[in-house]
Amino acid sequence: MRRYIYGLRPNKYRHLLAVGIGLIIVLRLSVGCSQNTSRAVVPEAANQQSPEDSAPDGSENIPYNSDIIDVDRVSGDGGSDDLDRSPVVNDNNNDNNDNNDNNDSPDPSLESCILAGDLDLSKKGPYEVVTKQEGPVTLYLPQGLPPGCLVPVTHFSNGTGAKCSFYSDINSHIASHGFIASCHNSSSTGSGQDCMDAIKVAKEQEHAGMWFGSTGHSQGGGAAITCAYLAEQEWGEDMKAAAHAIQPAHGMNRSTYTSEYPIINSPIFMFSGSADTVVPKAWVGRGYDLLNTETYWFEAVGATHINMNSWAKESAVPWFGCKLLNNQQACTAFLSLVETEKWKELNSKNTEQQ
Repeated sequence: MRRYIYGLRPNKYRHLLAVGIGLIIVLRLSVGCSQNTSRAVVPEAANQQSPEDSAPDGSENIPYNSDIIDVDRVSGDGGSDDLDRSPVVNDNNNDNNDNNDNNDSPDPSLESCILAGDLDLSKKGPYEVVTKQEGPVTLYLPQGLPPGCLVPVTHFSNGTGAKCSFYSDINSHIASHGFIASCHNSSSTGSGQDCMDAIKVAKEQEHAGMWFGSTGHSQGGGAAITCAYLAEQEWGEDMKAAAHAIQPAHGMNRSTYTSEYPIINSPIFMFSGSADTVVPKAWVGRGYDLLNTETYWFEAVGATHINMNSWAKESAVPWFGCKLLNNQQACTAFLSLVETEKWKELNSKNTEQQ
């Protein structure tokens, strides 16, 4: 006897087999569609997260505050559970922002994506830093900034006869808090032109925003103020600037400073050293007297002209964070400096602008 599939004779029962199989397929499809429709509507809608609440790099499905550093993600050292992770929309990260392709102008209502949490701004920040050389300009670049994050650029103008390597500790410290730091390897910086050349290089780096922190030491301290003036002339209100002048030797290689200082609009911080015999308090004071903008003049108690690094690091990040990013934690840290034995406030003016 011939054996047939399923025990059916092909000629006599073929039509019954076709009808049965057809009915089975229709029933299975109907049940499957009903189940799939239910899954598509309920769970996916319940778990949907808006784009602004997602981490910019898409790595974590948690609310992401663009005004803070996620220490866990950036440094791998373990972050504080006290950091605020509430969702914040930052227009700088919006793909529809018309200015994304040309480095957005600073918006006073926005903060950058750095400087928050319970960080001690006088100590090394959470970002690892790598250096890069572009011609005469040394760049100190923070690693692991979130995609779309814009940060301030800074420049350090060297003192007479010094190179960037002498101040690398200060620049690395600034960059570790998320700033793009730069330094032109000129040892005669007073004209401010080397600073301007370096800032144009720094502005081309990824993450560079239109905030500029100008700092420097001795002759370069005067250049820090001059470069803020030159930046105002170059970019106007498109660039928000602030100067941080370390024991500034006003006027070296810039005889026109007496007519330029009075028309500077950017906020200025300068400090002299109580044990500095190279650039004494009287020299620092000559520049202070010329300025009409918001200006603070502190004294670094015990600082000579050479050992100023710790005072520079302690004040730079709070000052720039406060004046460039409107970060209130940074403002509090800056104003609290004079409550310690290391600092003394000598003078200030126009501080109602803060």
